Amino acid sequence: MGMERFQVGCLCKSGASRLLEWLRYRIMMPAKAPSASADTPSGIRRRALHAILVATITATTVIAASSCTSAHQSAATSTLNDPRTVALEYARALFAGRTDKARELVAPESRAAFDAISNAAAAFATRSLNLAVGSSTVTGDIAVEVLTGTMCRTVKSPSPPAPSGSPLTDCVTNSDPRTKNPIFRITLRRNGHTWQVFFGPRPTATAS
Repeated sequence: MGMERFQVGCLCKSGASRLLEWLRYRIMMPAKAPSASADTPSGIRRRALHAILVATITATTVIAASSCTSAHQSAATSTLNDPRTVALEYARALFAGRTDKARELVAPESRAAFDAISNAAAAFATRSLNLAVGSSTVTGDIAVEVLTGTMCRTVKSPSPPAPSGSPLTDCVTNSDPRTKNPIFRITLRRNGHTWQVFFGPRPTATAS
């Protein structure tokens, strides 16, 4: 029984196919044991029971798959409810070179501006270290998140080539949660129940 509970707990991670496999093993296999003749009352009852079990497998699979999908969607939506989480995820994705992921977190009306920025940054290899949210300012449907940490960029193919030993990487570090440096300030706009990165005016308000 303990093993069965463990397996059920893993179904969301394994997917609907694993659920079918598990249920078929636990329910349908016993139905293949030697039974009375199919024409006897006992055989008829056994076939009816088998049909009920098959229907149960199908219904349980659909319910479990739907529950897992809803759980994943709810978890993804909950992370977008917090502007601090969105800003941090956006910055980390952007400086890790995952522009597609970063773009998903940008408001639709700001994606053209994002594309221009990411195209200009294509000449550099970027990375970040120890990024965190230093302060958060929310004014109505606009939020400004100030990040702390380090952001670096390296020229991929300098032209003309830099002299041997010359540094090709520029890094900037911020430890001030109230910095005015725009590199470390991310503006977001509330869109329904979620927050999205927005390239627009940055309001002045008390940070929290």
